[in-house]
Amino acid sequence: MVPMAPVLKLTPEGVTFPAPIILRIPTCTGANKVFRSKDDGAWEEIREVKFAEDSCEVQLSHFCQVAITGDARPLKALGFIKATSSSSTVKLALLHVGCNRCNDELAWYLQDAQLLQGYQQCSEIEVIGQNDAVILSHSGTCLQELQLRSRSLPAISSEFARQSDAAFQVDINDGQRDFKVTYTAPPAPTNAGGYAASQSTASGSASAQVASSSNPSPQSIQQHVMLSGRFNRDDIKDYMRIVRRRLEELQVTTFMVEAGGGGEFGSLTLMGLGRAKAMVAFCTEEYGALTGVGYETFRELEFAHQQNLPLIPVRNHRVYPPQPSDSEMGRYQNRFILKPTLVYIADEEMQKPREVADQIAQALTTMGLHTPPGAPRAPRAPGAPARKAPPALPPAVSQAAPPAVPLVPHRPPGAPTRPSGRRPRPPVQPSLESMD
Repeated sequence: MVPMAPVLKLTPEGVTFPAPIILRIPTCTGANKVFRSKDDGAWEEIREVKFAEDSCEVQLSHFCQVAITGDARPLKALGFIKATSSSSTVKLALLHVGCNRCNDELAWYLQDAQLLQGYQQCSEIEVIGQNDAVILSHSGTCLQELQLRSRSLPAISSEFARQSDAAFQVDINDGQRDFKVTYTAPPAPTNAGGYAASQSTASGSASAQVASSSNPSPQSIQQHVMLSGRFNRDDIKDYMRIVRRRLEELQVTTFMVEAGGGGEFGSLTLMGLGRAKAMVAFCTEEYGALTGVGYETFRELEFAHQQNLPLIPVRNHRVYPPQPSDSEMGRYQNRFILKPTLVYIADEEMQKPREVADQIAQALTTMGLHTPPGAPRAPRAPGAPARKAPPALPPAVSQAAPPAVPLVPHRPPGAPTRPSGRRPRPPVQPSLESMD
């Protein structure tokens, strides 16, 4: 078992209250057990727990410590390069594969000046096994050892020297990894509107036909695929989360804004669009409405069109292009950008999100924006050492209690406890503090 969230401490310990309280805790995807501390220093499992995609809810009748664990999950390593006139450095970020919380946390770290702000993300993502510690080395020299059991992910390495302007090589445990920044333009479209000549006519099922509105310039190819949708219904949000999780399984890096506050939502939207290499538009009934918030799907679609971002529409309603109510400008813009020559993926009943994700990944591959898992790699340079296979994922270890090592989160020395501008956590009664 491995930690899936920082250990939390409710103080003063031992104080009870008349009626149980419900505590909602953000977790990494895959959490399946929750433990609480006892007066004698031992731990006991809480049986009545409600798990969601990236959180869990527990009922407590007294103050205590709470630890959340899950089965070992594979990790992926993302490389980052920063080149300035005075320094040339790289960093690595380790996070769980297909975990919404890890991706959201990484998005905040990319804004923080002491962590990843100003770094260019490499296109290649490597999958490695879940270990207690990950050792980073190069040419036999140990660069850093990242302890994973005692911290929450993502784990950000310290800076170390890069080997070239747009690539670097690191040994992760026993496996050699190459991280590269690439600027690959997609192939030319076959017609005026997209990458496929025919238009999708399927209704109620996922279609294999997808397209891009236009070619992006090399400068516009960034880091992730922006998932754009109206979160005005829970079923839409759940549908998009499943699509996102499947895309992450296919090693497609995604970005989806789920912040609550208006200003916070706006800053995340700007960051998501600014770093996007393509955008997926989930065209539900009210998609593209001009609501006046300033960061709605109307503006996202407008930005994608103005910046020539590759656009992949997903038809999630029988009426297409969407005709949002009380938004004349939204209806006009949808008709202009989501034109008949732009081929879409059809899933009107919103019943096949995983198939839709597969078609999105296939479209990105066609555009040259994604390398499918298992695809042949570029040949190695003459004289370069042979690539070693990554370590196998060990079997999950069952145990009745959490590990003896305290599950205390750790952050790099000098790094802020929370990145500036971080979204607030949901209010909790009684007071909740993280054991950082």
